[in-house]
Amino acid sequence: MRVLIIGGTGLISTAITRALIARGDNVTLYNRGQTKADIPERYNTITGDRKDYAAFEAQMTEAGNFDAVIDMISFVPADIESAIRAFRGNIGQFIFCSTVDVYTK
Repeated sequence: MRVLIIGGTGLISTAITRALIARGDNVTLYNRGQTKADIPERYNTITGDRKDYAAFEAQMTEAGNFDAVIDMISFVPADIESAIRAFRGNIGQFIFCSTVDVYTK
């Protein structure tokens, strides 16, 4: 299965990334490239800034179709709106990971 993880090197997403790689999936991580995680080197990377919506959407169009996208780093409605534009018609399943807590700035 071809899987994109937006994020992929954080605490929870590292475990997801490891499990997918161990299962034999074709995993691609999209992130800023600033955090190194203890993950087997059998994955592809796309480096970019999620908040640069136009660039993110262009990168996702260029990346092609995925069977599943797991979004670990959508924090505001604009992040999800950008994902909808980027992936409409190009994925089998979109998984949005969130929290049960709400934080204020």
